[in-house]
Amino acid sequence: MKVITSIAAFAFLGFFTMCKGEKQIPVEINKKLVISAPCDLLAFSANRGKYFAPEIIRGGLRGSGKKETTTLEIESNKSTYPQSFSCDCKKIAVLLENSDDIGYSLILYDINNKQHTLIGRNGGISSAVFSPNAPHLAYIEGTSIRIYDYLRKTQVSTSSKTIRFRSLNWTSDGLYLLLEDLDSNVWKYNISAGKYTELVHAKSYFWGSRNITLDNSGGDAFFYLSDEVSGFNDIFHYSKGKSGLVYMSMHDKYLLQTPQSLDNLYFRSTEDGNMVIKNYRNNKLQQLTKDGVYFDFYTAPNKTFVTLYSDYSTPATVLIKQGVNTIFLGPNSERADFVRPQTYKNTEGMGSYVYQSSAPKQKWAVYLHGGPWEEYQVRYNVYIQSLLKNGISIIALNYLGSTGAGNKYESREDAQLDQHQIQNIARDLREIRIKYRIRNPISLIGVSYGAFIANKYAAKYPDEVNKVVDFSGVADKFYPFKSQRLYIYGEDDFMLDNPGRTGMLAQAKSAEAKIVILKNEGHNISQRQNIKTVIREISHFLQQ
Repeated sequence: MKVITSIAAFAFLGFFTMCKGEKQIPVEINKKLVISAPCDLLAFSANRGKYFAPEIIRGGLRGSGKKETTTLEIESNKSTYPQSFSCDCKKIAVLLENSDDIGYSLILYDINNKQHTLIGRNGGISSAVFSPNAPHLAYIEGTSIRIYDYLRKTQVSTSSKTIRFRSLNWTSDGLYLLLEDLDSNVWKYNISAGKYTELVHAKSYFWGSRNITLDNSGGDAFFYLSDEVSGFNDIFHYSKGKSGLVYMSMHDKYLLQTPQSLDNLYFRSTEDGNMVIKNYRNNKLQQLTKDGVYFDFYTAPNKTFVTLYSDYSTPATVLIKQGVNTIFLGPNSERADFVRPQTYKNTEGMGSYVYQSSAPKQKWAVYLHGGPWEEYQVRYNVYIQSLLKNGISIIALNYLGSTGAGNKYESREDAQLDQHQIQNIARDLREIRIKYRIRNPISLIGVSYGAFIANKYAAKYPDEVNKVVDFSGVADKFYPFKSQRLYIYGEDDFMLDNPGRTGMLAQAKSAEAKIVILKNEGHNISQRQNIKTVIREISHFLQQ
């Protein structure tokens, strides 16, 4: 265990895996921590092997100096992700990728006996959480709630009221479930009586998760997110039949998983491409971190903070801060080579990021993220950093529809969103071209939905685009533009069930486009060996 003695080290720790081209790829972590402070257990999923697999760290939270790490061997050819620890410290709920690349199955894993049981898979599983004081595991199957008694190995009977749900949490006494339905309303479910009560009626549809977080004062009081006032994710509080605004700002905010209090509230906030931690205490706001992306953050007993952190030079890693000490839990252990991006802000105030290679003759590519309701943030990106080493400068563009700048920029209800996205990208690229004196045609790298936009942009502006990389794309129409094309996707990608997509790929093959199919991968590429292949293929394609 490595200990660094300084508060600044909490945000700027320098132990990360070296990534030289494709020689060594940093271990990736899924962006979720699972913690049980009473059990002194922490879990996350990492791709040390071929797939993402849960790792459990025992003894890392109490500062004893002794910790034990165990990797769960559940499934050899699919990724698995931890969700929740049982109150008796013996079980962990794990999501398993389904073979059709759509949704997840639910597995109950016995930590001591190293045995697992399949609990549910119909319609896809989400939001699995153990009761705080009983042998019950609640989860969403499709859009229905299920409760499994793991001691009796039976399902607990639940009311069949026709409400469709998308997330849940337990109250601290374990007597009720707090549920968010597909219309953004919040309900309380009395388990013993089988009764639903609506607590918060949505004034308008909320596109994200409410992030229902318990108030540690007990009862059915809780915090939740709403954009009904400012158009940004703001923090509200419910108690005894009343809801009220707690904190509002012109930034999207996200609640934590650990219970909070009105007089000492921690939350995450988007700030110029960073995801920072803030503390709202006794009506005073303090920003605890500055740069980087904090994917997850826990407030544990004894002034202990646990976080999953990354920045432009830092592959995702788990850190624990106890007093003045910052403890490194891994999985990455050396500093990475990096290029710090420059920020470009468009007229709407949305930031995009320009990475300039040190090569004497630079080639330029635009990186279009997926979603579209996602945001490119200032964190380590193995693809971008590897392309930079190969002399390719990158413009990571947060085009119209990206999150982080409020509802207006997200434009979720725009029936012509794709057309307006093309216009937005064209305008921003013109300004960036002028500022960085980019005269030659550029290449486009589109990921998932970003590939759909890349294809449409190349068709509309053929003279501006040199090459197009369609990486796990969702485009289902072949556009006859002159730019060279590279298609990369997993052999189990769910988009291959779309006849439009397979027809488009057939046309691309006939047009002699290069196609790379990754074995044993779905829509999201997780195997480090395949990540190396992607880096090699894209680099070679853009350098030709």
